[in-house]
Amino acid sequence: MARIGNVEFNALREERSFINEVTSHPVEDEGAANDHVINEPVSYTIEGVVTNPGAARAHRELKSMRLSGEPIRYDGRANLKRAIIEEFITDVDVNIQNGFNFTMTIKQVNFARPSTVGMLPVSLKADTSEVGNAGRVQPQ
Repeated sequence: MARIGNVEFNALREERSFINEVTSHPVEDEGAANDHVINEPVSYTIEGVVTNPGAARAHRELKSMRLSGEPIRYDGRANLKRAIIEEFITDVDVNIQNGFNFTMTIKQVNFARPSTVGMLPVSLKADTSEVGNAGRVQPQ
């Protein structure tokens, strides 16, 4: 059994994507120089099935999680903390009674922390002055 939030389901397939973005800059004789690597967030594509009397409630909860944009936790063959549901596709067919199939893409998110400059003591803050509007100034 796998779980997203409080919703339990059978995970049929779990695809994990680990992608790096590598920047390239053309160089005359060498082709391209690569000078920077950015680790993209980990992404999972999950195929699952919910088959129980509470399937309608589970469907509502998963849709609600997607709409809220709040981080969720996924526990399956692998775990992913602080993930956002990017895509949620459901379908039903004749083989499933009291349930539904779904495909979901979740992506790990990292939130920026607020600046702590405002909490520094006055002696450590840089001396600044307000920027005024002097208009156009002619050099002399």
